[in-house]
Amino acid sequence: MVRRTGNAHPLSILATSTGGALLLAAVVVTSCPHFDPVSSPLPQSWGLPRDIDKSLGQLKELGLPSAVDRLDWLPAALEKLDAAGTRIKSLRGLPPSLLELDVSFTELTSIAGVPEGLASLDLRGTRVAHLAHLPASLKTLGVSGSHIHSLGQLPSSLGSLWLEQTEIHDLSALPAHLTALKLSGPSFDNLDGLPQALTSLALWGTKVKSLRKLPRSIQNLELVANTDLRIAAEDLPPLLTRLTIDEQSTPDLTGLKYLDWLSDRSSKPSGKWPLSLSSLTVRASNLEELPPFPPSLRALGLLHTALSPFAKLPPEIEDLSLIDYRGPQIEGLPRGLKRLNLSFSSNLKTVPELPRDLEELDLTGTTVTDLRGLPPTIRRLVFRGFPLRELRGLADQLPNLETLDVSESPRLEVIDALPTRLLTLNVSRTGITSLPQLPPCLHALALSEVVSLEHLPKELRALRFVSRAAP
Repeated sequence: MVRRTGNAHPLSILATSTGGALLLAAVVVTSCPHFDPVSSPLPQSWGLPRDIDKSLGQLKELGLPSAVDRLDWLPAALEKLDAAGTRIKSLRGLPPSLLELDVSFTELTSIAGVPEGLASLDLRGTRVAHLAHLPASLKTLGVSGSHIHSLGQLPSSLGSLWLEQTEIHDLSALPAHLTALKLSGPSFDNLDGLPQALTSLALWGTKVKSLRKLPRSIQNLELVANTDLRIAAEDLPPLLTRLTIDEQSTPDLTGLKYLDWLSDRSSKPSGKWPLSLSSLTVRASNLEELPPFPPSLRALGLLHTALSPFAKLPPEIEDLSLIDYRGPQIEGLPRGLKRLNLSFSSNLKTVPELPRDLEELDLTGTTVTDLRGLPPTIRRLVFRGFPLRELRGLADQLPNLETLDVSESPRLEVIDALPTRLLTLNVSRTGITSLPQLPPCLHALALSEVVSLEHLPKELRALRFVSRAAP
């Protein structure tokens, strides 16, 4: 539900560029009387929509195309800015209302100009070497680079920190109340001095050898590409509920609820799967057989497998991902299945018999050409790379559909009609040049061409303009 206050305008726009993508998101904010877009024209070379000036004064969130090189034109009511990958070299002109700022992978050298009330700041990939005078209100921070040797006095309010490829070795100066920490790079070789309040820790490509000094409060642990690490069962925190790991062997994982086993070198963890598991993801390309799954399992992901798992699936499983499935015909899916991901299963040419209450289906990268017979209960359908010129009958066949993503489908030129309950539609990088009548409740739309912003549904909150792929 959208609430208007004062002179709030029903539509404002978020424009962002990520890999050539331009995102516009509509939010409801009070118009800014201090900004006059008529007297402050923006360079066309920036790649913003021509009519964005009409909504600049009402912007709440903004993401910038990579060509933007200055920030002194931003509306005063802005709260969230994504300037990652742009050409900016200064933060001059940032509005004091800003709460979230991403300037990663820019040529920025100083944080001078950062608003005092900022809560989130991403400086990864910049040239900022000194972190003095960070806002006292800061809660999330990301930094990277071999030029970072010290963190200085970090704000006591900081709750989440990402240190990537830095030269920091001493972690004892981290804020005592830090709850989430990600360490990436070989400069980290021990866990001495970690805050005892940590609940989430990620180690990526470090030289850490032991988990012996882990805080006992940790519940979520990611261990990826730490080649020197050796794990002992007694070193795991007693409150651990989620583990992501790619090591060759693991200790006893009794009591674990979530496990992502990403090893390419081992058939499976030593011993049996923990009976407490409710979610399991396995990179299964090297498995010679599938071990029995615990009856408590509700979500299963098997990556790159040619083995049929259907006879071993727990009857109450609700979420099944078979990404790059190379096995025999899919049959015997559990009746209670709610979500099914068959993406990049290139051998899949027809839709298998699906549970009658299925709600989400992903057929991306398959060669399925006939979608007749899909359960009418489906609320989310993803089929990137749809192989046909026309997509017809969805409005009648899937009346409950809320999300449709057929992006990256250059052959697709026609969608005849859309379900009336559709909330999100992505037709970017398709051959579609005109759309059918948009449902009145649609609030997110992604497309390749910049079309008129007139006659859009009143509930629309997000527009995404994506450049067409090169021919």
